[in-house]
Amino acid sequence: MTGIDAALAGGRTACLEHMAACEAAGLQWTEEPVTEILLSRTSPRVRFATFTRKQEAKVGADWLWWWVAPSGESFGMIVQAKRLYVDKAKWSFKFNHNSGEQRRAYSCDHHLTTLCRSSPATHWANRQPTTLQA
Repeated sequence: MTGIDAALAGGRTACLEHMAACEAAGLQWTEEPVTEILLSRTSPRVRFATFTRKQEAKVGADWLWWWVAPSGESFGMIVQAKRLYVDKAKWSFKFNHNSGEQRRAYSCDHHLTTLCRSSPATHWANRQPTTLQA
């Protein structure tokens, strides 16, 4: 397992432990603390740029991951944290809160236009490429 794989696996484990502890205590866990746990536990191996609430409303995402290979080839990913609801064999996400604004924000054209204007993405894109060691 590479350093990045191990960081992501450790972050996932920390999130699962937090969610299980909340459920065992009768608490309803929410996406924001789970996101904070994931990002804090994978850092500094996996770097990220988060969006403010105002930016998230425009972009439709919570954070940006930009993967850069030693060759300089890169892959960007905007991520929206969502709770997965499981009812027997049916899995679902809830996109319709805020009058369905998040669902409308998930159009590709909207993402590309907004992402190019948002400060975390612009800040990240204007930085010197960093080599991520696999």
